[in-house]
Amino acid sequence: MVENYMLDPKVKYYFEQWMKSPTRFRGHAIDEKRFHMFVKTCINYARNRDEDVERVLISDSLRSSIHEYIRAQSDTPEHLYRDEANRYIWHFADIVTYEATELE
Repeated sequence: MVENYMLDPKVKYYFEQWMKSPTRFRGHAIDEKRFHMFVKTCINYARNRDEDVERVLISDSLRSSIHEYIRAQSDTPEHLYRDEANRYIWHFADIVTYEATELE
């Protein structure tokens, strides 16, 4: 199994580009673009290592990284951002699952 994909420099860069925006969970077009660039980078990370995309990417790494990043950046209580963060985690999983599906 590969190491935690969140430690990869490219993945980390796009994650931080998305997360550093104060409007990251409000659905703004630029924030959605940043989120999708992050997802695309994660998928490429797994594919470049010939790993099972779903197995590598759908884990607690993203949830932990989001919560740790927000905790480090502000005093916002977790319950205030948990639902929105979870929505993006599910969206991330849906995109990864779709990308892992081979069309026949």
